[in-house]
Amino acid sequence: MQTKETIRFFDYPKLLAPYKDYLMGELDKSLSDGIYVNGPSVSRFEQEFAEYTGAKYAVGVSSGTDGLLAILMSLDLPKGSDVLVPSYTFIASSEAILVAGLNPIFVDNEPGSFHPSVKEFKEAWTENTKAVMFVHLFGETKSIKELNNFCKSRGAFLFEDAAESFGSYYPEGGHSGTHSLASSFSFFPAKTLGCLGDGGIVITNSEETYNKIKMIRAHGSKKRYYHETIGGNLRLDALQARFLTVLLNGASDEWLKRRQKNAQYYFDNIKNPRVTLPYPTDTIDNHSWYLYTLIVEGRDELQKSLSDVGVETFVYWPIPLHKQPIYQKIFGDQSLPECEKRCKEVLHIPVSPHLTENELKMITTCINEFKK
Repeated sequence: MQTKETIRFFDYPKLLAPYKDYLMGELDKSLSDGIYVNGPSVSRFEQEFAEYTGAKYAVGVSSGTDGLLAILMSLDLPKGSDVLVPSYTFIASSEAILVAGLNPIFVDNEPGSFHPSVKEFKEAWTENTKAVMFVHLFGETKSIKELNNFCKSRGAFLFEDAAESFGSYYPEGGHSGTHSLASSFSFFPAKTLGCLGDGGIVITNSEETYNKIKMIRAHGSKKRYYHETIGGNLRLDALQARFLTVLLNGASDEWLKRRQKNAQYYFDNIKNPRVTLPYPTDTIDNHSWYLYTLIVEGRDELQKSLSDVGVETFVYWPIPLHKQPIYQKIFGDQSLPECEKRCKEVLHIPVSPHLTENELKMITTCINEFKK
């Protein structure tokens, strides 16, 4: 079985094609008004994103990574404080901790899960723990109520890396990223809501945190040339804010519905006993399906089988953070067996809104025919 062309994991040009005229119109407006940094287009997008998620405040930033950095800087923690972070995530989560002058403490997964539970965070806790970063992976938003209560009992801050969870909701209700002090979203193009470059946003219900992050993203100032705190150039471009406003209002809900529909197709049709599906179907509407994650016996062989017929797949991630060369150099060798296991068995197949029914059928057939 051979396809005529590659089934791409993500195809942004195809997704953006229906919105090209609207996006070009925003470019024309930007060229005319000459406001390229901050300004009313950024403020409008911040307001509309806050309304969409149900947060009180939103601050546009230059990337999801810089959003995490801004949150960490706003906490005013003593240098060298410990911040707990899952080891099974993208390096941006821990990278921001180190850049902020703090110490990442890596946390293992709960058995059978993509995330740690409260138990794993408690086991990783140190006397110097001052904050916890919970990372919502692949569009799956876990409840953090128990973890939040535990952090409060220990006098530690809880915040969220929600880079992958725009359009996702907690099991108990509420948009991802709204059940802690603050959270950071990424608008990297492949995300469920992406811009045409890099961008991000921080949401919070804390006025104090909001005001701090607004200063931090603009070199620590709220009045030009008067700098009240340490900051950086972490601003969201005005043009990207314009593009994001178009896509938030015109495309995001449709894209989310198509991701959910594609995920449901896989649930209904993948029947290979060597393949474990990612999540119960009764929560499919709370899940944005940024990624569709298989647990596979013989992962590398299935990935090759799909590649041979033209299906693009990825492994997020082949190496957990605590095994990354830079962290082994800094912290030495560590063992976190559950996330190490996950890295050897996960495979991510296309679930993007650009997929056709024939492409979904072809991917599913190849998976069902796979034998290790």
